[in-house]
Amino acid sequence: MLDPQQLYLVAAKKDAQGNVVAFRTNHGDVFSYAQALEFAKQGRIAEVEVYNVNGKEVLRAEDDGIEGNDLNDLPEFDQILSDS
Repeated sequence: MLDPQQLYLVAAKKDAQGNVVAFRTNHGDVFSYAQALEFAKQGRIAEVEVYNVNGKEVLRAEDDGIEGNDLNDLPEFDQILSDS
């Protein structure tokens, strides 16, 4: 059962190349990929891990053995991020 107090990534925004550039949480917050990466490193987002791939830090869903349970498989959303 999910802890309603914890943040979980529930949707993703992708760019034209299919790369995830932002996430929406179960609380309705929208974070850029970089923000989500920092929050994950701080332990503020559940069920994700930070990996080093070819010298670059990347977010990945925790390895739970469930096929199709990947951040790229999250439902997409269209909210535009502001730089403010």
